[in-house]
Amino acid sequence: MPKRYGKANDTIDARVGEPFVIELEGNATTGYRWRLELSDDKVRLVDEQYVGQGGGAIGAGGTHVFTVEPVARGKATIRALYKRGWDPHAAEQHEFHLDIKD
Repeated sequence: MPKRYGKANDTIDARVGEPFVIELEGNATTGYRWRLELSDDKVRLVDEQYVGQGGGAIGAGGTHVFTVEPVARGKATIRALYKRGWDPHAAEQHEFHLDIKD
């Protein structure tokens, strides 16, 4: 089971080849969604999902779930931006600083 991280985490200790999950609450019904910007090729995005809550009720929020795999050792940064696709400005952002070991 991969380790899970959220906005309460700024630092992630990771290992090459061991995927981890970033979970961020949001509400896709508003047009906003979380997007990840990866600092370099030390990590890759493996999967991205949105899991709705509230039994599918209109306007209910959910969780954006990103599976990330470290592919090389070193330091990396993942920046999460909560924004609408057409808006150049993020309503919210968070950075994760990775220390990737073998």
